[in-house]
Amino acid sequence: ITWLRNGMRLETNIRYMIEKNTLKIVDTRSDSDSGIYLCMAQNEAGSVQQAFTLEVMVAPEIVSVSPNETVVAVGESFSLKCGARGHPKPAVTWEINDEKIENALTTEYKVEDDYLYVKELPQKGSVVFRCTVHNAAGLDEIDYVVRAIAPPTVNKEGVQTINITENDPTIIFCDIDIDPKETEVVWMKNGVPISGDPQIDINNRKKTLKISKTLLKDEGTYTCTATNSAGNATLTTKLYVGGKEI
Repeated sequence: ITWLRNGMRLETNIRYMIEKNTLKIVDTRSDSDSGIYLCMAQNEAGSVQQAFTLEVMVAPEIVSVSPNETVVAVGESFSLKCGARGHPKPAVTWEINDEKIENALTTEYKVEDDYLYVKELPQKGSVVFRCTVHNAAGLDEIDYVVRAIAPPTVNKEGVQTINITENDPTIIFCDIDIDPKETEVVWMKNGVPISGDPQIDINNRKKTLKISKTLLKDEGTYTCTATNSAGNATLTTKLYVGGKEI
């Protein structure tokens, strides 16, 4: 008895065991063992043969992905990757917050190869995208959390002006709408970062600058700039210091 696979003769080894009229395939892990197996038996009287088609199914496994958490700007387009292997070739489905994506009305999308392309997330907040790959042998899935943030915005446009009397306290408010967890705020005076001045206190998540005792040297142009991954905004305040009236 002779065994062939796709026309190539098989011999007993660590992968194949041939015992009389039986072929055993040891530890079938991949679809590389799929194919047409031919059993040929012959003696002096003649020969017969029988063919078998073997298809090895391999459960899907997601092997190529995007980061599990992503931050994007509101209105910004982005893509998510979900590459998988398996046999037969896995089918891919996407969900948004547990709703099949073809029924979701929150955004426009396009599925192409291993990618989901999303035109935009229209408002701030977190959205969970789930990629599921499946075939007859099983399934695999992964969740992506995408957080949409808005760029900082100035609540009152234009240059602000403060007139203060010498030796009085001064409070300058950074009137910019921000998400404190995502935003960095930097204060500057006349274009130079403010640091190390014991008379100046910056608090309230860097949205308030306080000068405990305002001196003539404190006069100048103060800016607060708020920056996150979606953009930045700057508010300018001019501080004028005058002497006390006698």
